Amino acid sequence: RDFAADNLMPGFHFVPWPYDWMNDPNGPMWDPVHEKYHLFYQYQTPRMWGHAVSDDLVNWQQLPMAATRQQPYDEGGDFSGSGTIMDDADQTPVLTLSSNTNSVVFLMVPEDRTDPYLTNWVYVESNPVYYTDCRDPTEIIKTSEGKYRIFD
Repeated sequence: RDFAADNLMPGFHFVPWPYDWMNDPNGPMWDPVHEKYHLFYQYQTPRMWGHAVSDDLVNWQQLPMAATRQQPYDEGGDFSGSGTIMDDADQTPVLTLSSNTNSVVFLMVPEDRTDPYLTNWVYVESNPVYYTDCRDPTEIIKTSEGKYRIFD
């Protein structure tokens, strides 16, 4: 895509390809291990989470979808959420997502932490981790017992 030659394209905003419905960004984060910015966003309908990576917040590389409705609790779509870098030894990135029914919150982590692009994401075994009547889960922590806690 030649954004410079297309006056209808934004100069500094990420645009997914192929062009399709894109909603609010969710889980923007800085990965301190690989020194890259990651952008996650709601994409297409029913919603999934797209994923892009950048070294400078201007030039973006689109990656495979991060969340793709593979579990019964998110088959209707992956809605709002956030991204957190945990304070464990691996500085594990964790995505916190809500289901389309706004009744379930679940987590995803990179399949391979050594991959600098964090290309593939997997559901944690303890999903869903939170039942609620709202959406937009925010920051999380992992307790010393290995349990996740979500801040509202």
